[in-house]
Amino acid sequence: MKVLLFYLQDPGGANFLYPVLRKIKSELNHDFKIKVLCHPLSERIISDEYLEPNYNLKLKYPVSVEIWQQFLRDNCVDKVVSTLSSNNFDKSNANLIIAAKNFNIKTLGFIDHWKGFGRLFNKKSEPEFCPNWLGVIDKYSINELRKINIKSVIHSVGHPVLEMPYKKQIQKKRFDRILIVSQPDIRTKNFDSLFFSKYKNSNLMEVLEIAIRNCLPGSEIYYRPHPKENLKKLSNIAIRIDNSKKPVLFEKYDVFIGFDSMLLIEANLVGVESISIRFPEVLDIYKDKIPYRYASNVKTISDFNNILNGKILSEKLNANLFENSSNRCLNLIKSFCEAD
Repeated sequence: MKVLLFYLQDPGGANFLYPVLRKIKSELNHDFKIKVLCHPLSERIISDEYLEPNYNLKLKYPVSVEIWQQFLRDNCVDKVVSTLSSNNFDKSNANLIIAAKNFNIKTLGFIDHWKGFGRLFNKKSEPEFCPNWLGVIDKYSINELRKINIKSVIHSVGHPVLEMPYKKQIQKKRFDRILIVSQPDIRTKNFDSLFFSKYKNSNLMEVLEIAIRNCLPGSEIYYRPHPKENLKKLSNIAIRIDNSKKPVLFEKYDVFIGFDSMLLIEANLVGVESISIRFPEVLDIYKDKIPYRYASNVKTISDFNNILNGKILSEKLNANLFENSSNRCLNLIKSFCEAD
């Protein structure tokens, strides 16, 4: 029996593949033995019943190319399916792709966002960390990858996380509870939040907090840090942290404020208002690559104040864009396993 390795690193990628993982074992059980490894960042997402217990405990992160090669050899791995994580924080995912290539083992990687394609390249601008096959969200992503000369087999599969039957039960016109959805500055290796970027004579977080307090006195503000975020700067703010699971967040909060986090898109589909910060000073740091309108875009503090005061501008995404995503991912994995 052949062996298929599933490797899940970042929470975004783990959330993307988890609905598929729950189906894949029954679909491939007769042809492949499936081994699942999960990075500590995503362990709370994946149920223990799916994980390879011995190696999951023994592996020390970041995992080197040599250790991956040992794992692939010891477990007679024939094919690899994985997330595709940033190389800045932990190169384990990239090293797995290299190790598989060294052993001529075919790889399939999934990209769970419309950005971050630079993670496929090394410092010499060579696609060293690019798998043989790619699963991406839509045709826009395929076109963007072809523009940067990616030669892999690429398929559009949607986004399983965004196949959301869940809808928010209570709709409010007033923003009583506000969630700040953080995002790290990936240019820096310390992964500080973009909300602590310099803005005017202060930082963005402080300016937005003052605006919220002025427009919505009595409202409650909470902060959701990114899993990779450097939390040291949070000690300087009085806002409370909320790491609740997403269904709890969607019911609890009336508006999400962020940049281009996938959580803002999920909130839009659920029925929660979202605000995307597009101040020119911040756009110098990150570029929003999402090809759909999913939030109220604010370019100035004045825009921000208007939205807080009830002038809602956000549009609702068409949920059909992501219909049947889990099955599309599943079918791609099956095709990949059947290919030579």
